[in-house]
Amino acid sequence: MLVGQTIGEGDKSLYIEKELGSGAMGSVFRARFLKDNTLTALKVIAFGLADNETARARFDREAKILKQLKHPNITRYYGSGHIRKTPFFMMEYVEGESLDHLLERRGKLPWEDVVIFGKQLAAALEHAHEKGIIHRDLKPSNIMLTKGGTVKLTDFGIAKDVDLTALTGANNTIGTAAYMSPEQCRGERNLGPKSDIYSSGVVFYELLTGRKPFVRETSIDLFMAHVNDPFERPSRLVPNLPMWLDTLVCQMLEKKPEFRPLDAATVGRALQEIEDKVASHKSVGAEVANARVIDRIQMTSPPDESDREATRVIRSSSKKKKVKKKTIPFYRKLWFALTLIGLFVIGAGIGLYLVTRPGDPKIAFNQAMEEKDEATKEQLLSAYLKRQSGNKDADWQRANDELFGLKAKKIDQAMWNRVRAKRLNPEEEYDKQAYALVMQGYKLEAEGNTNGALEQWIDLEKNWVKQENEELALWGWIGRRHKQLISEADGLEKRMLATLLRARVDEEEATLEGDDTKRTYEALRLELLGDLRAELSEDKKGPVGDLAGAKQAWKSLRDDREKDKPIDQRVYLILAARHFRDLDPQKASEATPEQREEMVRGLLKWALSVQKSENLIVLRDMRNTLRDIRDLYKNAPSPLDKIAIEADSELRKLKK
Repeated sequence: MLVGQTIGEGDKSLYIEKELGSGAMGSVFRARFLKDNTLTALKVIAFGLADNETARARFDREAKILKQLKHPNITRYYGSGHIRKTPFFMMEYVEGESLDHLLERRGKLPWEDVVIFGKQLAAALEHAHEKGIIHRDLKPSNIMLTKGGTVKLTDFGIAKDVDLTALTGANNTIGTAAYMSPEQCRGERNLGPKSDIYSSGVVFYELLTGRKPFVRETSIDLFMAHVNDPFERPSRLVPNLPMWLDTLVCQMLEKKPEFRPLDAATVGRALQEIEDKVASHKSVGAEVANARVIDRIQMTSPPDESDREATRVIRSSSKKKKVKKKTIPFYRKLWFALTLIGLFVIGAGIGLYLVTRPGDPKIAFNQAMEEKDEATKEQLLSAYLKRQSGNKDADWQRANDELFGLKAKKIDQAMWNRVRAKRLNPEEEYDKQAYALVMQGYKLEAEGNTNGALEQWIDLEKNWVKQENEELALWGWIGRRHKQLISEADGLEKRMLATLLRARVDEEEATLEGDDTKRTYEALRLELLGDLRAELSEDKKGPVGDLAGAKQAWKSLRDDREKDKPIDQRVYLILAARHFRDLDPQKASEATPEQREEMVRGLLKWALSVQKSENLIVLRDMRNTLRDIRDLYKNAPSPLDKIAIEADSELRKLKK
């Protein structure tokens, strides 16, 4: 641990007081210059990633970007250095809290505060964008608020300098899914300043309402929501929101960049105008409401006798003698009877309309799209599409796609049931070519040949999804559906690997939900067991990973998912089958029980041998290795379970 250590020499000596936070890429510490007690924030790359070229390049670029930014609403860069060959850089220490912590305490913020914070954030983005720098990861946790109310934009770790080559390839998405712009979600390479404007719009929305505009169960669903889905206007959740602020946030969240505000400076000016307009309306209203009756009509001087005489003349001249006529009650007059008849006709018409009107199509659309029961959803979508057939707008197209997806899912499930029942011959009404592609796609997925399966699904989608005949088009939708399943499997693997890396860096147990997710995580741990140890060992010899155990875990997961009736579980089948296939050719995956025991004992022996090392990276990996042995083999057959008990005992000693 770095806390409590002194680094540097002379006037540059730093005492590291406290860890402020950590993540997969690094940790941030509060440090104090011994010379004058000035505080600074010290960002250190994660131990174990200093030799990783991509991670090191990203870390160095963050420091380089911060050097260019000198603005009161952006954390300042102070300098850089190394701690035992591990790079760090120093930043301005912000004494305060991040906006996500503020939201946790308060739920949501008054719109007046959001305007104040928003103007400062817009100024920070304006400065960064003028330098050609796109932040790409705007979210409340990256926005600090000092005790004096000053906003500080932080963490340019994945910012992109538009004059430099991005460290991520095309079609890769970086950032936090809930705050990403549609163009980020699509993986577009050349992100512009308007991507940050969208993300700051999401931040404004959350600060104002206490919730994000889109909440979905998976990152893929969030990506699709940002690209396609409508959101509820913030004014519907916060009724007293000024209409100008409501409109601005909605403009910032436009799907197409060209419809968003021109730039960050425009956002800042708009926020200032909102503040001015509301203040102006309040001041006029307050002046009228607070004025006393005696103050509302004022006379420059009291009336004299000539004024009173003039008044008497005017009044007397206006009075004329009127001839008294016998009046008829109004309710017996013709105009009153005609009025009653007219009102009755109008009321009956309105009542008939209210009873027979088709309803607001937007409400019908939202109701259909949000319905959870698939059978009911299919009925609602069909009714909506039929009613709106004369107005095929974006909502109609989305509803149509959703209905096709549901129908394709039913056929997909029926086809999969045929495979499980070994009824492989097609029915007469099936298109034989499409049927053959589907069956071949299933086969390749189950074999772990994801690339081959993807070719089948692309071919199916390309040649069938645009068929005018609905029955033929549905085959293409099955291809589209399985393309999505393969993409979800890729996303699942990336999330699991990121979770595993974060758990090793933070030395904390991962929080996982669902049995299949936990089994996937365990299989990856078995496959990667000892990989860091092998890199840190001086001889760099010995097996890497319990490949036999991993192969067995992947096979078990794949076989269980093949038995499942719901085809939605196929994401885990695809991932498990692919890993099983990749491990199959490796001789180590055929290790005997004795060889597995030797490998695990070798890892335990290595961990015991480095316990007195002064290398913090080695010590951290030693602890992770002991945890892996304890967790992965505590329920394994003997003697592996006994080795797990030894590892647990060593961990307990270290805690003492």
